[in-house]
Amino acid sequence: MKRWILLVMVLMFIMIITACSGGNDSGSGNSGDSSSSICGPVSVSVNPANPVMHVGTTHFLTATGKFPDGTSHWLYNGVGSIAWKSSNESVVTVNGSGSAQAIAAGEATITASYRGNISGSTTITVTSATLSSISINPTNPVITAGNRQTLTVTGTYSDGTTVDIITDTATKWNSSNGSVATVLSGFTDTGNTGSAVYGGIVTGKTEGTVTITATISDLSASMMLTILEPQDPILKNIYVSVNWPSTCKVSPCIAQAIASGKYSDGTEKDITNQITWSADCPTSISSTGEVTIAHGWNHIRASLGNVEGGASKDYIYSLF
Repeated sequence: MKRWILLVMVLMFIMIITACSGGNDSGSGNSGDSSSSICGPVSVSVNPANPVMHVGTTHFLTATGKFPDGTSHWLYNGVGSIAWKSSNESVVTVNGSGSAQAIAAGEATITASYRGNISGSTTITVTSATLSSISINPTNPVITAGNRQTLTVTGTYSDGTTVDIITDTATKWNSSNGSVATVLSGFTDTGNTGSAVYGGIVTGKTEGTVTITATISDLSASMMLTILEPQDPILKNIYVSVNWPSTCKVSPCIAQAIASGKYSDGTEKDITNQITWSADCPTSISSTGEVTIAHGWNHIRASLGNVEGGASKDYIYSLF
């Protein structure tokens, strides 16, 4: 009897792996690629590509996974199972979150690996030039109350080079009037392209003007921010939560996604039934947010108008 039970379990496991890989019907010619048996990324790239850093600065690197359906997603730490490594730690070090620290002049290749067998890399050049001046981008923006704007800094160095310091944690931000607008350093995912920016995130509170200042060491730059009052609350963010199971004992394995909308006036409400749902590789999701979990990387998206949110979960051989 035990042998029959074991045989049935093995057959079920093989069927689910086969369903997840989609067989060879796609005609992609990649049937020899072992990664195709798992619903994960088929390639990984590291952003930004081949950046120039200066001694003493820090950059946040991000890993982007390209999936079989052609979509790309930011493989953030803990969900994408990414491991980071520097080829020359005397020049650049990198931690488990992709934060790279420039130690000395030279070059180092930073590699991001997904589960050890799919990887991408970028080469960082470190110079010993010193920062001469900085400026804030964009210049004098206008936003409505409840809206956010990500600000970045451009640095000019002693060797004449100009660098967008979009991921440097050394930048300190300040607002002249926190009751009109606040500003905090933060990491912003820019969408499904897998890119992300570390900068000053300003939030408009009420109508008025403020001066936003960025400071790096003894250098500073300022610009004027104007906040207007919106006519109606605007949907700003969609947050997706899924009751991902720790294990699945039956097939198909089902979970429920819930979408919460946050508006410019600070209110939040359940918008699950207003959402257009979609999923990748080969997770499926119904119009009511019911998720059929796949073996491997599961990514779902929720969109309403031009606002989008999502959720991801990596299941590798742990469902059964």
